[in-house]
Amino acid sequence: MDIFLTGASDYIGGAVAQGLIRDKHTVRGLTRTPSAVDALAAAGIEPVVGDLDDTALLEREARRADAVINTANSDHRSTVETFIAALRCAVRERS
Repeated sequence: MDIFLTGASDYIGGAVAQGLIRDKHTVRGLTRTPSAVDALAAAGIEPVVGDLDDTALLEREARRADAVINTANSDHRSTVETFIAALRCAVRERS
């Protein structure tokens, strides 16, 4: 399964990503820290540099993925709304 994960360079996101990778999933991980790219790649996570306010990036990644996991900030309303809308579109496109 191809999974898009926010907060990939943080403690919780990193732990979730490692569990997914162990279970043979492909993980693309959002980080707002460009200096974290090499560490993410070394951990088997395909880095995506951006932030939760970049709705175009979030929509593109959500539509590309089979699943989305948001470990960055559950209170960031526009992120949640963007993911819901993008995943609805992706389901319709795949049907």
